[in-house]
Amino acid sequence: MKYCIVALNLVAVLILGSQNGAHAFSLDSFKSMLPPAKTDSTPQNESPQQNDASSSKEASSSDVDAILSSALSKGGAKQKQVLSETERGRFVLSNTAFTAGSNDLTAKLELPQSPKFYNMKWCQASSCDYDNGYLELYVSVDNMPVAAWSAKLEGADYTGTKTFDFVVLPKTDAGIGVVEAPFNKSKLFQPENAVVYALLDLIYSGNLKNGPHKLKLKAYSKQTIPLNTAYEFEDSYFAKWPSIAETTIDFIITNEGRNTMARNSSAKKLSHATGEWIAIDKALKSSATGSAENQLIDVATKTTWKIIRNSLGAILYRQCKADVIYKSKYGYRLQKGILVKQNYTGSGYGTPYFAERIQFAHGPSLLNSTHLPVPVEKVR
Repeated sequence: MKYCIVALNLVAVLILGSQNGAHAFSLDSFKSMLPPAKTDSTPQNESPQQNDASSSKEASSSDVDAILSSALSKGGAKQKQVLSETERGRFVLSNTAFTAGSNDLTAKLELPQSPKFYNMKWCQASSCDYDNGYLELYVSVDNMPVAAWSAKLEGADYTGTKTFDFVVLPKTDAGIGVVEAPFNKSKLFQPENAVVYALLDLIYSGNLKNGPHKLKLKAYSKQTIPLNTAYEFEDSYFAKWPSIAETTIDFIITNEGRNTMARNSSAKKLSHATGEWIAIDKALKSSATGSAENQLIDVATKTTWKIIRNSLGAILYRQCKADVIYKSKYGYRLQKGILVKQNYTGSGYGTPYFAERIQFAHGPSLLNSTHLPVPVEKVR
């Protein structure tokens, strides 16, 4: 009975400890808290039969271990275990001090164990023994979040692969408008490299000022995050979780580097159709943006209408797609394939309007090949 009482008390300690940031207890430290085991000797006033009977009521050592193991997983202390030096991975970058526009900045994540090992180590569920799973990654500049994503890995990539290569920032944005861009080719991205799009956005817009900065990369396991934890896109949120690998390098922005990247950008002005499409583009460009800081710089519709009818065959409206270049507080962007509609009036069509939202408020981390940063020099 004493063992059970101590174990139950420790469960409470573990749960409170996990809430207050306490480190995990070990089985050995727990056992040291238990009362001394009975010896083989029998007190003079107690018969051997009585001693055996009382012993049978005590919890066995294996029972205590089972109780503690359950407490560790449920109380959250397991999630706070730190890696040993032999378990810790590392990022190897092509430069330890890098100037944007000078070359490609590439990185290699080297792990001594497979990604599965880390999820198994911190597993919160009854089992994490699967042949697919996730590796979490985070990138920041001067403690400002740039990108955070879950890399889904399957088969051998999850259970056996220990090295992952990827591009942090290319010398030019070649291929930026297609999923097949060279910098998107990595097992860590499905399907596109959020880091590249975000950094290009910060550089082209000038929101990342000239001078030295600190670029940080971190890999961690989602299993280290306590259940029911609210997600925040803040550096303080990502700093809480034990890292599998982490590094910081000097990241330098110069006028020369920024101008070189803008000059070599594959961005270009939109191409406009003639005829009725001139009036359509003009009407769309004059659309309200909802904020003085958001401006429509250019609109180019595609030259194909699709007529939409109801179940009786009556025309409701026609629709097409348009590409838009806009300016927001984040800089200049190109958003492709926005839905445009014209309602049918009975004798013709009304004023064209955007039937999908232009994403002025999307931060750098949300960009991709259909919504991408562009240097103002190439699109105005």
